[in-house]
Amino acid sequence: MSRARNEDEPEAPAIITPEFQQDRVLSKDAGSKSGWRRLTPLQKAFELRQITQEHYDAALIYENLWDLSVATGRNCLDDSGGSGYSGGMSLSQVMLDATRKLALIEVHMPKNDRKIVQCFVGQAWKMAETIRFVTGGYTKSTTERVREALDSLISAMETARRSPPIRAVS
Repeated sequence: MSRARNEDEPEAPAIITPEFQQDRVLSKDAGSKSGWRRLTPLQKAFELRQITQEHYDAALIYENLWDLSVATGRNCLDDSGGSGYSGGMSLSQVMLDATRKLALIEVHMPKNDRKIVQCFVGQAWKMAETIRFVTGGYTKSTTERVREALDSLISAMETARRSPPIRAVS
């Protein structure tokens, strides 16, 4: 049984850019059209093999923690190194735990690597925009610099696993 197509339904994104891929399964019927999806810069970098599986896995963990803590008002312009609360609403336990885990990871990262990961992974900035913003006149490959920051993330996650948990300050 096929669904009647509404004339107002778009067939594709209004402007198709390289961030879009037509690979979503909309129907299990043979020969049916695929739907469009917009890739995040992280997904695009992984699909183009600019980053490794290890980088991607660590970034997904970080992205999940970032999303859980986002209501705290964090952004990549924050120089606090992951600590503190700047939002006006009360924190849920999930948000608090995610923010503490991020702080424990980020404290073990150099400042620029932390900002690169926050902007590229947490806020889904494009790779070149992130590197230009964080490092200014970086002369090497932006892909290489993002890989270096993701290596730092992996190392910080390993160190954070071995560190004692962050205690709340009364």
